[in-house]
Amino acid sequence: MKTKITKIDPLMSVAFMNWLVKIGYRGVCHSSGETQFYCKTVNKNFPRGATILPNGKLNKVASRLYTEFKGHLEA
Repeated sequence: MKTKITKIDPLMSVAFMNWLVKIGYRGVCHSSGETQFYCKTVNKNFPRGATILPNGKLNKVASRLYTEFKGHLEA
């Protein structure tokens, strides 16, 4: 059974954000501390609406992208 990734530590968060920017996402930091990512290309591989909350929690889209990111780290 796969565990659901809902929260990440700050160091991995920075690496994850750098990876998102490298693959073409743009990040917007709001005054609330929430960071949202969007991409010009929207399809199954590049979903819109990835959000990292100030406490390190990820929404559903960001969790899926983070799982892909961890796969790249292990390779």
